[in-house]
Amino acid sequence: MGRHDRNRNEGEIMLVNMINWIWILGTCFILGLGATRILYGKEHIGGSLDMLLMRGLCAATVYAQMFSCFGKVGGWANVLLGILALALMIMLRKPLAGYMAGCVGSRRFCRYFIIAVSVGGILLWVSSGSTSLYDTYLYHAQAIRWIEEYGVVKGLGNLHNRFAYNSAFFCLQALFSWRFTLNRSLHSLNCLVAAIFIVYSISTLSVWKKETLKISDFLKLAFMIYFMGDEVLRALSAPGSDVMTQGLVLYIAAKWAELREKKEQEIMKYGELCIFVVWAVTIKLSSGGMILLAVYPAVMLLKEKRFRDIFKLLAAGIAVLLPFLARNVIISGYLLYPYSAIDLFQVDWKMPASLVDFDKREIMAWGRGMKSIELYNAGFKQWFPVWYLTLNIWYKILFVINILCIIALIVRLFSQWKKRKIDWIICVLAATSAIQLLLWFFSAPLTRYGGAYLLLLPAICLWLCGVFRPETRAASCITAYGVIGICLFFLIRFDCKWVDMSLIKPQDYYYMPYKEVAWEGLTIYVPTEGDRIGYHCFPSTPSEYRLDSIELRGNDLSEGFRVRDEYRDVEFNTYGPVSGE
Repeated sequence: MGRHDRNRNEGEIMLVNMINWIWILGTCFILGLGATRILYGKEHIGGSLDMLLMRGLCAATVYAQMFSCFGKVGGWANVLLGILALALMIMLRKPLAGYMAGCVGSRRFCRYFIIAVSVGGILLWVSSGSTSLYDTYLYHAQAIRWIEEYGVVKGLGNLHNRFAYNSAFFCLQALFSWRFTLNRSLHSLNCLVAAIFIVYSISTLSVWKKETLKISDFLKLAFMIYFMGDEVLRALSAPGSDVMTQGLVLYIAAKWAELREKKEQEIMKYGELCIFVVWAVTIKLSSGGMILLAVYPAVMLLKEKRFRDIFKLLAAGIAVLLPFLARNVIISGYLLYPYSAIDLFQVDWKMPASLVDFDKREIMAWGRGMKSIELYNAGFKQWFPVWYLTLNIWYKILFVINILCIIALIVRLFSQWKKRKIDWIICVLAATSAIQLLLWFFSAPLTRYGGAYLLLLPAICLWLCGVFRPETRAASCITAYGVIGICLFFLIRFDCKWVDMSLIKPQDYYYMPYKEVAWEGLTIYVPTEGDRIGYHCFPSTPSEYRLDSIELRGNDLSEGFRVRDEYRDVEFNTYGPVSGE
């Protein structure tokens, strides 16, 4: 048995995170320019900086997943990414120079620069903190380590079923973790993504243009409210997928409303946001309800018979989704995990259906606040009071507000329908937000999985239904600056004891208690306290008992894992077989 000091940190100075961010921003900016040309053609220069970065991050996510299918995501992945970015930079040097000159020469540049430096500086400091989230040490860190070391491995879910969750964000984390050169894995990507979202939301508020607040502004203010919560702040220095998913959903909603307010006639821009929805789904399946946004651009493009643009959007969506689905099949044997009913592939590394079903039930029970998995299918009257009592006062109030918002929106839309004045673009956004909220609520309503979904409807409803609509710029300024001020207050009072922050060096993953187990000529690490092992003890499984029922598919780890023949018909849970051989 071994145990390393919990506070042992052999980190480099925090400058490493800054350099890492510059590399991510630089490569993704260039990838974003390339993606813009593919989607819109030569006549489109690039659009807003935030959209370029989002396109680039989406492209980098697809690239990292594709690379993982052929080998480990490390040094060579970064070298090839750099070569690709350099080639694009040379090819697009003229529009790139024009775009940069236009940005620097604009009136907004000074304001944008000040906001970016301020927000980026604060979140760079937060990124130096340690990671303390339970799931990070349960499986996030190990999943990233597998991608860094091997890429994708057949039947990896048999070793630890939570590896089969297969978030595309873990591939992006592995791409930019720089383990190949630092001999440690950076985990600052969530902070960088949060910085991009927050800088966008503050710098594009209507009050800067001497206008009153619009629906998009309320959604942008929701960004800051979401990111300033203690639960989210503690998650920013961790590599989990929840922050990126929630932020991306809020971003898509804000951009959708923004396009409507600008009276954007180019339907492809709405279609592009639907590609981002597909991207969000590959990061976390729980965001799947947002795909209903695709109804509007699909109908409009079909109506205008723009089949070439439809093909572009479909091809882009498939390109984003396909690597994710391929990794699902390779890791678990199923197209979507944890849904054993979609059973299309007969491969020897397929995870037992009983284990997949158990995992699904466990997610539902845990999300509903039920401590026993046997209560996963408890009736609404049984689980709802238990779940509601687990919420803090803020989420309790927000939940009630959402119920009122759904009622108010139905009344509002019915009134518009009677007057034949339905705003279909906002209607689609409001309906999608409501459906996404309901899907989250009736599946696994853990606030960590859906805090942003609770903010969508209030942000839309406050303005749309006239509940709160500042009529003057002065009232808008007071509202906007008030929200920003409150968020700063919560940031200042953030309880730093949750994370060991340092201005000197970024913190490494903690070491967890473990023991070494000899298995098929290899050393496997198993936690000795609970089920968490962390990043450093690799490879690991949550239970030694589980090793009895699986075997290597070949001679080493790269060939993957499968269930032993004698256990094919045995019932499984997270920790191994639960019935006799």
